Amino acid sequence: MAQRRKSVIDVREIVRRTRLGETRRTIAHALGTSRNTIAKYLAIAVEEGWLESSALPDPATMAARIEEKSGSVEPSGPPSIVEPHREFVLEKRKEGVEIRALHQLLIERGFNGSYSSLRRFVRRHDPVDPEVFLRIETASPQRTLYERVGRLEKTVGLK
Repeated sequence: MAQRRKSVIDVREIVRRTRLGETRRTIAHALGTSRNTIAKYLAIAVEEGWLESSALPDPATMAARIEEKSGSVEPSGPPSIVEPHREFVLEKRKEGVEIRALHQLLIERGFNGSYSSLRRFVRRHDPVDPEVFLRIETASPQRTLYERVGRLEKTVGLK
């Protein structure tokens, strides 16, 4: 299986959970990764002092430090059949052209690769902004309900 790096958001989550006292095993299970991966990123966090300091550095700085410490992973295997059309594909994707239409445009330009090879290439090279979630921890579920609704009414006995 291909090696994939954790995003800065995941590393921040690893540091946050470690600060809360969770074990590596618990963090690995929650994030769906191995304990060795958690240990690798925790070693970087300890070396950088992210576990002791109150505030974490900004994501760009964190990403640069993680990249510097973990090194780059070279892709294995032969180059993609789409590689000669890289600039065209990335330009069209920035314009919002769907992969199916892009495949037809490439065929018109003499491309003889499959739709699947184009889809894999786009997935690997076309950056996608991750969906960001904000975790809010409250003391009581009733208070959260009250803040959402505005008031909390008794519903006992109503049908």
